[in-house]
Amino acid sequence: IAAYGTAAKYPETYAAVAGVCGAFADDMIEGLTKVPVLMFNVQLDKTFDIERIREKKSELEAAGGNVTLHEVPTKHGGYRNLKSYKVLFDFFDKHRRDPASP
Repeated sequence: IAAYGTAAKYPETYAAVAGVCGAFADDMIEGLTKVPVLMFNVQLDKTFDIERIREKKSELEAAGGNVTLHEVPTKHGGYRNLKSYKVLFDFFDKHRRDPASP
């Protein structure tokens, strides 16, 4: 949640943002439209219901956001493996900025 909040407040600072097993508040949507977002959630999470996560993705898309939802068919904590981490690393590699650019 903190990753989303910081990126929403300072989108020019980030090339991309990923939230793992979390959601973002409605007041963050405008800022998150300015940065690519990866929502990385598990389908059996009791804290962050996957249906609500899907709704948040749709809200961000409707506002013009560049958002990807990656769902893992397991419970909270079950995403900790190399295959899941590769999704995160590939997302950030895809949105890498040139370090020489302001």
